[in-house]
Amino acid sequence: MPKLEQALARNDGEQAIRAAIQLTIARGLVSNDSYRQGLDLFSDLASRTQSPWRQLAMLLEARMYAEIYSDRSYIYDGRHLPADSVPKNVMEWDGDMFRNKVVSLLSTALKESGPLASMPLSMVSPLLKDTKDAEAAGMTVYDFVALQTSDILSQFGTSGSLEEVIPFGVPANENPIVSLRKAALDGAILNHRNDKNPLMHSELCRQKLETLSGESRLAYLKQCYETFSDTDCGSSFVADYANSLGGYEDYSEESVEGDDLTRQNG
Repeated sequence: MPKLEQALARNDGEQAIRAAIQLTIARGLVSNDSYRQGLDLFSDLASRTQSPWRQLAMLLEARMYAEIYSDRSYIYDGRHLPADSVPKNVMEWDGDMFRNKVVSLLSTALKESGPLASMPLSMVSPLLKDTKDAEAAGMTVYDFVALQTSDILSQFGTSGSLEEVIPFGVPANENPIVSLRKAALDGAILNHRNDKNPLMHSELCRQKLETLSGESRLAYLKQCYETFSDTDCGSSFVADYANSLGGYEDYSEESVEGDDLTRQNG
């Protein structure tokens, strides 16, 4: 690992992450059992690099756990092990152990990303693909962390809905995955609500809209319609809202009266 260690010695987080990704890919081509080395590698990077590279390392580690889980979720969810005795071998975990680990990693990454709300995506774009449009829209590193958090967490549910009960055995409004996914998107939306250019704000609201269903989605769609209909970003919301009205015969303005869907979160 000469390139990786050299980058860490120079305190070059960008090159350290790049070297770790390349090393993980190379190991994966050699053996499908190299997951443990990859997990340990990104965990080590998170402890040895500074923001924003630390957050990116945690995202990569969380995604690896989520992908391992998704590959055999039916097996992991069929197990029920003592929560206070986590096997060293990830392949011996149950579903809740994966969920708890991923939630812990992403919660930390998101919590530590507050200062990144003003850091443009261009600061980390050399490690990413096709970021030109996102940068032009005003995406920040915080937005990237929030969107990645939502995407990773979506692997723990069949539909990815924020109100879905994913196998924790508790109501959705108490589900850590549901709560964290909502907090990630709402935090990013809040940061952009006063933007002069509504493009990033509208895209984040669109992302949140896609996580909702039923009456919750319809109510939030109405809010998005009211917020963006008079902007250049409103056409898709206008069309979706018009179509949704035809699909809910009992829906009326009064039916959501009193819902506190303020524009603070959208």
